[in-house]
Amino acid sequence: MLSAGSDTEHLRILAGEHEPFDQFYLHGLVDKVLTELGLSYADKDQTIKNYAIYLIELVLSKELDTFEATTRLKNIYVENGYESYLHDFHLLYLAKYDLIHWGDQHYWDGASKENIDQIMLDYFWQWRSKNSETR
Repeated sequence: MLSAGSDTEHLRILAGEHEPFDQFYLHGLVDKVLTELGLSYADKDQTIKNYAIYLIELVLSKELDTFEATTRLKNIYVENGYESYLHDFHLLYLAKYDLIHWGDQHYWDGASKENIDQIMLDYFWQWRSKNSETR
């Protein structure tokens, strides 16, 4: 958030935290940061969608690699009980991973080494467009 241009007192404190973490202190600190930024995590799905849009915007502005963004979204998909709105990110991750390591994939119809990055970018544009209106 700091590198994206947000700069608040508590965000700077949070950015400087390191292990060992005090979970109670961090929870309070995160609440302060969210309040300062005008954000809420009361709606888990909307929070995840907003984060996905943030990652997609980083990819589209060439600040983040498509595979790295897809990896993060795949991890959220697995960690949060396989939310259907993230399922295709998981499939894209698996397709790209298999193409990198095995040269073949069976997760995304028509995806090959030559076009997987463009397929991912096209999907990012589509997903952002579909989910931005609820932001």
